[in-house]
Amino acid sequence: MVAQAVRLSNVDIDNALRNKDFEVLFQPIFDLGNGALARVETFIRWRHPTLGVLPPGAFISFFETQGRMSELTRYVLSEALTAYTSWRGPFAPGFSINLALTDLSDESFPSHLSVLMREAGFPVELVTLECPVPPVDADIAAVSRQLQRLAATGARLAIEVRGRANDFLAAVDPFPFAEIKTGGAAILR
Repeated sequence: MVAQAVRLSNVDIDNALRNKDFEVLFQPIFDLGNGALARVETFIRWRHPTLGVLPPGAFISFFETQGRMSELTRYVLSEALTAYTSWRGPFAPGFSINLALTDLSDESFPSHLSVLMREAGFPVELVTLECPVPPVDADIAAVSRQLQRLAATGARLAIEVRGRANDFLAAVDPFPFAEIKTGGAAILR
């Protein structure tokens, strides 16, 4: 597996961020009701100078263990805005971006999001923030407050439902999510 074969250091990550070796890609999301393009979802790949293109599984856990996930989220958001605003037309849909668990506790993130959107001239309501379900031991009240702050920016919130999400969804009050995102395994049950 690629994730196990790649040995990383903070110097590798610093160089990759500085050299913009992390590439943001976009995948279309269509409205099943009318077939129209609803938005695009952002993905990241690392164009490593010697190893080639690396999928997120090869480097995300390193960012997590080093406490750098918020840094990666901010990088992806900035790069996505730069790319998307350069090619979107007047009727283009918005985009979605995955948040990390650390973004749900970073009190500066909502204001950072608002500033980036304003500077890019990009309507924040066209951004969907895909939020992970926090761990069982998370401070749900604090996460809920952060979700409210994120919703107050005007961004749409989606929750990525995996595993034991029911308890979390029941505890979040008020419910800030515009959509619930689930994987194929959950649908097949």
